[in-house]
Amino acid sequence: MDSMLASEDLTPEEQILRDEGNRKVRQAMSTMKEQKQLLLAMDAVGYTYEEMATTLEVPLGTVKSSLNRARTQLGKKLINEGME
Repeated sequence: MDSMLASEDLTPEEQILRDEGNRKVRQAMSTMKEQKQLLLAMDAVGYTYEEMATTLEVPLGTVKSSLNRARTQLGKKLINEGME
């Protein structure tokens, strides 16, 4: 992820905010079904829809719709946690 700053490029305050954000995302994801957690993790590391479908042995449309629902659910959870 080229656009993300390395830890040494962040101020202590920025590091704390980043770490807190990461904690909130992990916490929100932990309440989701395992399949949705896996899709979000695969998406975060850069898998294509096709790679996800092949890896999970599900149709491409299933990956797209499931990932969309997972993103929406995660977004709602993070908004409820005060992250926008």
